[in-house]
Amino acid sequence: MDDELGQTLLALSLHDARAMDELVVSSLPAASGSVAASRTVALVQFGALVCLDAETSTFQVYVDRALAAGAEPDDLLTALAALTPLVGTARLAAGARSLARALGYDLDGALEQHEAPAGHPPRWSRPA
Repeated sequence: MDDELGQTLLALSLHDARAMDELVVSSLPAASGSVAASRTVALVQFGALVCLDAETSTFQVYVDRALAAGAEPDDLLTALAALTPLVGTARLAAGARSLARALGYDLDGALEQHEAPAGHPPRWSRPA
């Protein structure tokens, strides 16, 4: 590996602390000054939260960051959809719930008003 990328990947694979620090610092949105880079970083971080099945409160922080970086709610939904083949539909559903709440949707109210298809009990029913 002679090129810079190869050397960086080698250092990272060897858990080189200096290379890791440089990579993290250089990937911070403020380091690039680019709105597109900030938006991309925010969307990747959002995707990581879906993969980790993070708490809703954590989603709130990172959804706010993504929106502040110029991402639109549809961008977050697209990121969620792109992850589905990797994480499965259970994580998609959990991520959708967390995203909806982070965007301010009254999910509980919507579920109460939503009618189940004829002949099917609502799957979201809670025991009384």
